[in-house]
Amino acid sequence: MRTIMSFLGGVIAGSGIMLFFAPQSGKDLRDGIKTRYEEIKDNSIEAAREREAELRAELAALTNRDRSAK
Repeated sequence: MRTIMSFLGGVIAGSGIMLFFAPQSGKDLRDGIKTRYEEIKDNSIEAAREREAELRAELAALTNRDRSAK
């Protein structure tokens, strides 16, 4: 989780820096920001879903292991 948050922080910082070094018209800039935001949001949601599935699988494995030990 910490790695994902660090990655997202880097993406946000990089996006902010990009605004200062890539001059564009206001509309192009807003459209680009909106597009990038949607990409980041979609990637974040997908990463969260994948991690949730991993955690659920781990929980199921641990639960089954505990039940078989009894």
